[in-house]
Amino acid sequence: VIDAEGSQHIAMTRLNECHELRKFVFECIRLSCVVATSVPRTLTQPMQYKQYTLPKGASITVNQKACNVWATEWNKETDGEKVNLDNWSDENGLFKYNNNLMAFGVGSRECAGKSVAVKSLLYYTANIMLNYKMSGPTD
Repeated sequence: VIDAEGSQHIAMTRLNECHELRKFVFECIRLSCVVATSVPRTLTQPMQYKQYTLPKGASITVNQKACNVWATEWNKETDGEKVNLDNWSDENGLFKYNNNLMAFGVGSRECAGKSVAVKSLLYYTANIMLNYKMSGPTD
């Protein structure tokens, strides 16, 4: 799309077609966790975890940053803290959401603004790439 000033931009409706862009943005989200831990929760009853008993009333949090780089779930062949777009690929190389991502929480506690945040990141990243010349470091 070209607007009245002659600038190019990608329409929001086309973002789902940009598989490599989606992989890149989700990998950036995974590696740059904005909130390192979840909102604390209070146990309503005692809970057994391995050899530990957590008492009723205990406050617990999830270390989301650690979950996002845990090598057994991410980059199984390499370090979980390295960029690997294959984390978001299906068997055909197309984008596939990876349910191990903890950046927005999970289940009923998932961030209500996740879809807006992701669409915004996709939109701005796509349009920056389209309108600016980028290059890597030179030696």
